Amino acid sequence: AGNESENADKIPYYPASYNVSNIISVTAVDDKTQLIPVANYGTHNVHIAAPGYKIFSSLPKNRYGYMTGTSQATAFVSGIAALIASQKKGQPQADEIKEKLLVTSEEKDQLIGLSQMGSIVNALFAVTQVDTGVNANGDEVLITESQDQFSSDIEKVFFANKSHLRSNRSLVSQK
Repeated sequence: AGNESENADKIPYYPASYNVSNIISVTAVDDKTQLIPVANYGTHNVHIAAPGYKIFSSLPKNRYGYMTGTSQATAFVSGIAALIASQKKGQPQADEIKEKLLVTSEEKDQLIGLSQMGSIVNALFAVTQVDTGVNANGDEVLITESQDQFSSDIEKVFFANKSHLRSNRSLVSQK
C-alpha cells in the first residue's frame, strides 16, 4: 500500500491502487495490530493488513536485520496466498485466492476504516477453511463456488486438532 502515511483513496499509490482483481493492497501493523505510522491506508484502495513492524529479514551484503514497512507485510500475504494456492485442486485463479485471503481475515476494531476489510490476515484460518464448511474456529462457513475446489490433507490435520485449536485460539490467532 506504500509507506507515505497517506490515505491511498485520496492519493493513490501504484501499483497497489490499480482497480484490478489480481491485486491485493496490503498495509502494515505492529505487534499490537496498530497501523504503523508510515503505512498508507484507505477503505477503497487498501484491502487488508499484515505484520510489518520490525520483521527480521535479509539485507544487502549478506546480512540480516529488522525492517519495517508495507513491503514486509506484503511478504506475509504472499506466503499465505501461496499456501492457499497449494491447497487448490487444479489451476488456482488470482481472484479466488484473493477472496479466500479476505474472507478468512480477522477483523480488528482498530483497523476498521483503515482498509476495505478492517482486518489482519490469518494464515491459520486461510489454510484450514476447506470445502467441508468449517473454519479454524470450528464455525460453519458459507461455501462459495470458488471455495468448493479447495481441499487437501490440511482437512485431516484440522479435524485432528479442532478442539485444541478452539481452546487455544489465543495462541494460534493474531490476537
